[in-house]
Amino acid sequence: MDVTEPAETLAERTAADYKGGTHLCFDPCKDLNLPSSYEEVKARYKRLRSEPGTPSMN
Repeated sequence: MDVTEPAETLAERTAADYKGGTHLCFDPCKDLNLPSSYEEVKARYKRLRSEPGTPSMN
């Protein structure tokens, strides 16, 4: 059994090929509410640590 190359070489795909336009734009920092810097990570962590815990259901 011989392995042969396909008759057509497929063009490499890039991320730009998958952009859907303005209605499908996705900005991870905005849409996922990700911190923009390490300082913001520390501030969020400090805020979470200072909040009172949720009452236990048991």
